[in-house]
Amino acid sequence: MMKRFFSLAVCVFIISIFAACDDGEKPEQGGSPEGGESTIEQVGQPAGKIPEGKKLDAVCTYEGLWLRNMPTNKNESGFKWVAGLKLGDKITYLGETTKLDGKEDAWDMIKVQDLTGNVGWIPFANSVVDAVPAVVKSTTKQYSTPQLTSDTGKKIDAMTVLGVINNSRKDDFIQVAIYGTYPFWIAAEEISTADYDVAMARLYTLAKNQFDAGNISKQKYLEKLDEIRSDKLLSDSIFLPAIDEEYQKILFELESEPAGDEEEVIEESG
Repeated sequence: MMKRFFSLAVCVFIISIFAACDDGEKPEQGGSPEGGESTIEQVGQPAGKIPEGKKLDAVCTYEGLWLRNMPTNKNESGFKWVAGLKLGDKITYLGETTKLDGKEDAWDMIKVQDLTGNVGWIPFANSVVDAVPAVVKSTTKQYSTPQLTSDTGKKIDAMTVLGVINNSRKDDFIQVAIYGTYPFWIAAEEISTADYDVAMARLYTLAKNQFDAGNISKQKYLEKLDEIRSDKLLSDSIFLPAIDEEYQKILFELESEPAGDEEEVIEESG
């Protein structure tokens, strides 16, 4: 059963961050946004109106997202980066919304606060508001409504980190959303909200994406897998057997390769 975790393509949430300014002030901790300078490219926005004037739990659905102190894509006087967010981070929506740079046809921007008290603006599309972090246990079907007849023909992969809409459970279904999608429904039994499951899935996804992209060597990938599976805080995760299986697979491949056979890889820092 665990083999299906690795026969599936993992949703790509590679670090590549939106809207940077040429010489805007970056946070001291962590330096400039990872992935270099880039521009916002909208791929979708959750359906429905954004609730205003009310604080709500929310989830960051984009790896490497940066809080900014004002809802702009320009290097205005006083602009600065505030702090970085990770996929699956718990944040608080502070009830304030506006449009990027004040343009009516632009992205909706929301004001949020992270768990350490940093406050800033992010695109609404990079979050799920009124939700908690969760992860998909195994590959499962997507539904447009909470009933079996609404099967969309699409599936969502195991270990996909997403947001579960609060109080959305209806019979055997629950409503969820990921980066760049409208909310949809999946079987409630396929969701885990345990922090250690969310964390292990995120760490594995990052390591696997780096390896598949050729940014780290097979040896480095093995080391990252070993770090994940050896983390005592993650020892209760349902994904541990799958991580162990992947580790043993890569270890066997390395031991079977002739000495010096692995291609040299220029590895990313971190």
